[in-house]
Amino acid sequence: MFPAGSSYLLSVQTSVPVEVAAEFDEWYTREHLPAIVALPGFTGGARYHRLPSHPVFPCAGRPYLAQYAFESHDALTTERFRAVRGFDRFTGHVDSCPAVYRLAAIDRGAAGS
Repeated sequence: MFPAGSSYLLSVQTSVPVEVAAEFDEWYTREHLPAIVALPGFTGGARYHRLPSHPVFPCAGRPYLAQYAFESHDALTTERFRAVRGFDRFTGHVDSCPAVYRLAAIDRGAAGS
């Protein structure tokens, strides 16, 4: 998922009540994800739904994960980023845990050759 030239990753784990989950999912995928990825300095983004149960990793917690790759920590300090970050009309419903990571190592393996 990590695009070449990206040194940082914004990871956002979220959960929402079941009564707003479908609407939140559609908003996040169709509006929010593209709005963040279109910002200067961002190089890509992806969104994931946790599997309900996995025999190797039976972890509970927030079922949604979004990850955004970006070039410089400065991408998070712009007015444009501040204008689109957050959860819009879902703010009162979302439990989230954002974190920023700096790239420490990368191995693209055979698929990256």
